[in-house]
Amino acid sequence: MKIRNTFLAMSSLALVACGSDGETKQAEPEKKIEFAQETCSYSYDANAVTAAWTAFKFTEKAGVGGQFDSVVVSTAGSVDTPEKILGGLSFEIPISSVNTKNPDRDKKIMESFFGTMANTGSITGSIVGMKGNGEAGTAQVKLTMNDSTYQQELKYAIEGTKVSLTGTIDVVNWDGMSAIDALNKVCEELHKGEDGVSKLWPTVDINISAVLSKDCK
Repeated sequence: MKIRNTFLAMSSLALVACGSDGETKQAEPEKKIEFAQETCSYSYDANAVTAAWTAFKFTEKAGVGGQFDSVVVSTAGSVDTPEKILGGLSFEIPISSVNTKNPDRDKKIMESFFGTMANTGSITGSIVGMKGNGEAGTAQVKLTMNDSTYQQELKYAIEGTKVSLTGTIDVVNWDGMSAIDALNKVCEELHKGEDGVSKLWPTVDINISAVLSKDCK
């Protein structure tokens, strides 16, 4: 009996020590720390654009590279995603800025190729349609030279702040075969390949790229 009473007394002490006052305490909810979301805007940087091209000579189609050192671009201004900079973009490329790192070749291109064309002190263009996403797609570009306008499809790609347009144009679409023939005539010997045939192709690969300015707050 004595042992039993002692056990009951210890049990009572345990209940008093561990028991509650009749109310159930609820765990406090975790406090979430919220950070302000960063917003960024993108704009065209006139000092970070290149317009490169590759023409082809010889029957076996050897590439001759060059670029235009001047590209005047007009955009809508700041946008919240890089691909939006392409929407409504227009540009003007003065042909006097052609640069193949060969002054004699540059002169022949300006005088015999562009000089054969009508009203082509500059090549002008604008993007009139796009299909794709924030990484890649196609753009419909209206290009004007030789008093002709033709809608050309180019591929666009976006990597970070770099936006590029690439594709192959055929100057025949701008009635430019006479200009091709005129340039090939003054470069006849230089355009002869292993088969002895002087050949200048009317197709030209182009690559226009720009690194956008990015401002985040």
